[in-house]
This record gives sequence, C-alpha cells and structure tokens, in this order.
Amino acid sequence: MSTEIFKSFKIVDLTVSPHNVRFKVTPKPEVVEALADNIIAVNSDGRLINPLTVYESEGNDGGIVAGKTRLLALQLLVEDGRLPEDAETLCAVVHSEAQAVLVSQSENNQRTNMHPLDECDGFQKLIDKGMSIEGVALAFGQTTRYIEGRLRLNSAAPVLLDGYRKRNFPALEQLMALTLTDDHARQVAVWESCNANAYTCKPKQLRAELTEPDAIDASSDRRITLVSVADYQAAGGEVQASLLTDHSYLLNPRLFEELVEAKLRELAADVQAEGWSWVEIETQNVYAAAQKYATTRPEDVEMSDEEQAHLDELEQAKDEAETAYENAPGGSDEEDAADNAREAAVEALIAFRAKFKTFTAEQKAFGGAIVGLSNDGSLDIRRGLVRREERRDLDAAAAAGRLSSAPTGGRETGDAGRPKEEMSRAMVDDLRGLRIIAVQNAVAKNARFAKVMMALWAVEELTGDSFDYSADRLPTDLGITSMGLRGRLSQLGPVVQTARNEQEEAFTAVVAGLPETAAERWNALVQMTDEQLDSIIAHAFATSLCPSDKHEGITAMLLDAVDFDMAEHFVATPENFTARASKKLVVQALVEVEKAADAHVLLTMKKDGLADVAAHRLTGTGWVPELIRTPAREPKQVEPKADEKTPAKKATTKKAAAPAKKAPAKKK
Repeated sequence: MSTEIFKSFKIVDLTVSPHNVRFKVTPKPEVVEALADNIIAVNSDGRLINPLTVYESEGNDGGIVAGKTRLLALQLLVEDGRLPEDAETLCAVVHSEAQAVLVSQSENNQRTNMHPLDECDGFQKLIDKGMSIEGVALAFGQTTRYIEGRLRLNSAAPVLLDGYRKRNFPALEQLMALTLTDDHARQVAVWESCNANAYTCKPKQLRAELTEPDAIDASSDRRITLVSVADYQAAGGEVQASLLTDHSYLLNPRLFEELVEAKLRELAADVQAEGWSWVEIETQNVYAAAQKYATTRPEDVEMSDEEQAHLDELEQAKDEAETAYENAPGGSDEEDAADNAREAAVEALIAFRAKFKTFTAEQKAFGGAIVGLSNDGSLDIRRGLVRREERRDLDAAAAAGRLSSAPTGGRETGDAGRPKEEMSRAMVDDLRGLRIIAVQNAVAKNARFAKVMMALWAVEELTGDSFDYSADRLPTDLGITSMGLRGRLSQLGPVVQTARNEQEEAFTAVVAGLPETAAERWNALVQMTDEQLDSIIAHAFATSLCPSDKHEGITAMLLDAVDFDMAEHFVATPENFTARASKKLVVQALVEVEKAADAHVLLTMKKDGLADVAAHRLTGTGWVPELIRTPAREPKQVEPKADEKTPAKKATTKKAAAPAKKAPAKKK
C-alpha cells in the first residue's frame, strides 16, 4: 500500500537521492534545456504535469528518487530567471527506503516512448489551435525541422500509415522517404514495387524511385560545394526536397552543370592571371585529365639569412610541439592542447616552406593548369602541366641550366599524351590493375627491397618531409585500400578478379597454419627464422603497393631493383586485350612483333576471329601493351673474379657454387 503524501519544496534546496536508480547518470545539457522549455511552455509557473518524488526519513532532509531530469530543468529555469529564486514545486513524498527504490525503478522501467504518428497528431492539433511551428518546437525542445518532419507524415497514404502503425512495414525511415511526394497513388505504387526486395526497399532507393531519372542528389554530389542549392534556385532551378531528411534533388541537371562550368571558368580566369599560357577546366576527373601532360616542377627560391633562421625556428617549434604531445598524459586536456599546438606548428612550417617554391616566368610561358574538383568537392588546381608541343622548350631551358630539371611524365610523342587509338576506360583500368598485381607479386618475393621501401616511408614520417610530385611520391601508403586504382581492384573486370584470387591464394599460403589468437601467433612467430619473418612482411607490404602509371621516380627504382618486367606477367588473350581492343590496335600489336604480313586480310576479319588469331600469334613473343610496358633497361654487367681467367674456370666456378644456393633450405 502506497504511503505517498504531497508536499511543496523549494526547487533550489532539492538534491538527487542516492536511492535514485539514475543517480550516477547525467542527462545531456540539451535534453535538460529542451525539457525546461517544455515545462515553462505548458505552465508558466513551472508546475509539473508529473510531480517529482522525494524520499524523506529521520535524519534525511529528502532527495529526489524519481524525476532527476525534471529537477535539473526546474533548477535551470530558476538560474536563468524564468522562475523566481524562491520558487517551489509540489512533490510526492515517500518515507520507506524500499518504497523509494520501488518508485525510482518503476518510473525508469515502465516508460513508453510516444509513437511518431501520435506525435504527428498532437503537433497537428496544436497547429490547428493557432500555435506556430516555431512555438511547438520551442515547447517540446525540438527543431522546427523535426516538427515539420512529423507533420509531413500526414501526407503519407492511409494504407502506408496503417502498415506502419500495425506492422512497422513500412518502417519510419521508409515512410519518411515515401513522403518525398504528396501523390498517394505514386507512394503506394513505389512501395508495392520495391518492398519485396530488401535492397530496393532501402530509403535511398525509395527516394530514387520518386525522383526524376536525371535528378541530382544535392546531399551527395561533390559539385554542390561549388554551386549551392541556393545558387541553383536563384538561377531558376527546381528542387524536390524532403523535409524529413537532408536530401534535396535538383530537377534541372543541365542548368546545374552550366552553373558549375561557369564557376570553374571564373576560377580558371584567376589562375590564368598568374601568367600561365593556358588553363583548362575539368568537371569530372582532374587526376586523369592531368595524366596526359608532362609536369614541370616549381623552382627553389633561395632564402635570406633571416628567412633561413626563421625556418630553423619553425622546425624547432615543430620538434618541441611533437615532444610535448608525446609526453602529455593520454586522454588529458593537456594532450588535446599539445595536439592542437603540434598541428599548428606543422601547418606553419609547411606554409613557410611553400613560399620558397615558385614557377618561373619561363615555366608559365610554356606551361598551363587544370582547374576542377577533388573527390571530396574541394578545389583542385594542377599547375605546371606541359603539352607535348611546348615540352621541347622547357627541355632546352633545363639543358641550358635555367631550370633545375626537365619536365617529367606525360608522353613525348603522340597527341598530348593520348594514345593513337583509344582504349575504353574499363580496359585501361584492367590493364593497369593487372600491372599493380604483378608488381605486388614481384615485390612479395624480394623482402630486402620491401624493407627498403618501408624504411623510405619511415624516413618521411620521421623527418616530416612529404613529396607532392609524382616522381618522388612513394608508391605506397602502407594501406591495402583507397590509394588510387589499388583501392578499386575489387571493382575491375573478370581478368583482374582472377589475378587477385590467384594472388590471395598464394599470399595466404605464407601464413597458413598460424594460430588464431594474437598471443598464440606471437609465440609461433618468435620461433621463426628471419627469412620466414621477412617473407611474411614482404607479402603483407606488397599488397600496399600502388605503382605510378609511368616507369619513373621511386616506382622505377623499385621495379628496377626487383628486376621487374611486365612481359613476364602478361600474355595477351581475348579476355584481357585482343577481343576488347579495336581491330586497328590488335593489328598494330601484331605489326610490332612482325606477325602481320597479312595485315590487310586481318583488318577484314570479324572481331572474334581476329581476337583468337592475334592471341595465338602473340603468345610467346613477350608483347605487352604500351600502356603497361616496362621500358628496356641495360643488361647488368657482372665483373669476373680475379681468378676467372678462362671460360673453363668460369664454368667450374658456377658448378661449384650451385650446391651453395640450396643452403637456406636447411633452415626450415
């Protein structure tokens, strides 16, 4: 039997009882603020609909056992002056410790959240009585968007509302997506056409079904950072928006694209004003567009003694900031402050160094730039690009000593780097993907050079140096996804998937038989020889490689070190080349290996027939498409030993050395 009585207490004197089951739980400030707004909106004197419950006993002045968040909201109203300092609140009082715990536990266990449709009905009644959406939002501590979203549920077809209330089918997120349109018939038609399949029943797919086929989703299109929805609407563009989500669909895609191009042209004009001979805009892939050009690097600007001294100070500040961060207690405010200071010091150092890298007037006179957007929507400007026809001028400038280096990359023949006969983008990606896998496989067998690459990466990390130009950029980030084409290998064609599956089988064999837990694996690994450990590390590191498309810079050094030749990893087949390339390209390949004496006949063949004939003729020739071909290198010269004076002695030496090569096998 309840022993509750009611009694008024001053709000500022009340505390939370240790018997409150949520004694140690602190509600979020925004929750308390929202409840305070609701309390004062319902009753201006702060009177609660559901009173607090206080536990009083001898020697105990009382504490709240039920209503902690309500108490904090009332105290907030006193603090900010919406209730007087001596304001009181009526509380239910219990005198039994057991009753106190029972009341507290019951209030927190037996609560039921309001159904969204009931919220919708309640909000609508308040609006019908004359309250504004802003007023309702303030009363319930919600945003106007939240209130508008709940009200929008009224636009759903009755059959969909019934399904949501009785079976949660459609669920709330699905129902919200369907209210993108007010047309009940269309809502039901889209729902019935999609709800049999879990994938097409996702809110994203439902919204897609309700929008125009070419509409642009402003919530995900990277170009929206350049031209906002407001800009688009100001130009007369139509928008189909959802009040329930952040999705807005632009229904005039051509207008949006024109606005994007116009904005890029404005930015390109600013870059052109720097003195470049040409500037292009790129609305799709800036990286791919820049690849066809050679690149000229900015020149170093000599520092004055004062500037060098300032650079030394910045480097010292960076070192001190990094030391402070390393010494700060983990998870402390001191660590956060030190981390911010470290980032600021690094940014200051990078910004200062950048002042002493500049393009000369001659580079600008014979070079250009591309202006576009990166994948995240940020502005991407590639300066220092050189067309084929201007390349010889900068080559001459480098030869004369006016530039520190000649342009690199691109193509020195052909039309500004474009192949004479275009391949499809899918075919280009597949060929490059096969080269990436082949390079990974070759490096996996050369543990020493895998470790050299890891050391090169470590030096960059330790010194803070990073190279932004393709010739110096490392072909690894020590990851196995996301870097360039390497991150998309799983999305490429069947020939690449076959190569990946073969690689996975071979690579996992290196660690086959190891225990499943980390501790057991440690014990197993420490028993291995250095040779075995090197093999595991080399195979793992190899999967992180994404060699540059061109045989240059660090990529070239690595491939030359492991004696890599793509011809050892590629044989032309209908699947990877002869059935996918144009007939002209296929016959051109046969010409290169002198197997096209009947070229005029080959060009008249059907493509399938030519694919088989060409694949047969190319087998064994070592031919590789120019796109992924390894440049010829000078054969290595082996110096004879002093005692190798005759051919006979050389042969004897080789025979004698043969058994020694088997020695490492004894370590197994």
